[in-house]
Amino acid sequence: MTFWTAQNINKYYPPPFGWFERYCYRRCIGWLACGATTAEVSVARGFGGKPHEVIPLGVDLDVFRPNVELRKATFRTLNWDEGGPPVVGYLGRFIPAKGIELLCGALDAIESPWRALFVGGGTLEKYLRTWARRYSDDRVRVVTNVPHDDVPVYLNSMNILAAPSQSTPRWREQLGRMLIEAMACGVPVVGSDSGEIPFVIGDSGRVLPERDLHGWSESLAALLESPSQRELLAAQGLEHVRCEYAWPVIARRHLGFFERLRDARHGNLV
Repeated sequence: MTFWTAQNINKYYPPPFGWFERYCYRRCIGWLACGATTAEVSVARGFGGKPHEVIPLGVDLDVFRPNVELRKATFRTLNWDEGGPPVVGYLGRFIPAKGIELLCGALDAIESPWRALFVGGGTLEKYLRTWARRYSDDRVRVVTNVPHDDVPVYLNSMNILAAPSQSTPRWREQLGRMLIEAMACGVPVVGSDSGEIPFVIGDSGRVLPERDLHGWSESLAALLESPSQRELLAAQGLEHVRCEYAWPVIARRHLGFFERLRDARHGNLV
C-alpha cells in the first residue's frame, strides 16, 4: 500500500483519525507528498523511515496553453479594450487566507495604469464588489461560478497572476495549482511565501513576503511598467511547467517511484 498526502501543517488529529493516520503510515511500503512542505511535515511527524518522494499535481498542456483567440474572445465578453492597461488577475477562493484584501490594497497604491480581474467565489465577494465600485472607469471585473474547464479562458486574459496567500495557524498554501496553470498559459506569476508557493514558482516568477503591502505594490508596479520583464517571466514559467508539471512528466515520476518500491521489495525477498 502507498498513499499521497497534501497535509503541510503538523496538526493533532483526535481519535480515531490519528489512529487511521498511524495505521496507514505503519502499513504502507512508501508514500508520496504533494510538495516539499508536505514532505517536511510528514518526516517531522516521524514518518520518514519509509521510501517517499515529492510528486505534485500536474497540468494538461493541451488545455492550459497560451491562446491568443481565447484572450480576444474573453476581452469581448468582459467588454474591455484589448489595447488597454495590463490586467492583474486573481484566481481562487474569495476568502481572507487567500490575501484578497492585501491585493486590493496593493492595487490601490499603484499609480501605473492597471485593470484587475478576480475569478472565483467565496465570502469576500461582497467586499470585492464594493471595492471595485471605487473605480468608476470600469477597471475591475469580478467573475464567479466559473467551472474548471473555463479557467484557461480567463487566465489567457491576464498579464500577471497574483497569488497573495496568507498563512494562518491552521492553513498555509498546499500547492497553488493556479500558479501552475497560469504559467502553462504563459502568464507571469507573483506569489507570497506562504507554504508551497516558493517551491512551485522557483526562479520562474516573483516571490514576496506574505504581508509586505509595500513590496507587493512595488513588484506589481514594476511588472506593469515592463512588458519585457513580463515576457521574460512568461517564457521562464512556461518552460518551468513543461519540465516539472506536465502530466507526462508527473506520470513518469509516479512510475519511477513505484518501480523503485517494486525493486526494493524483490531485493528484500532474495
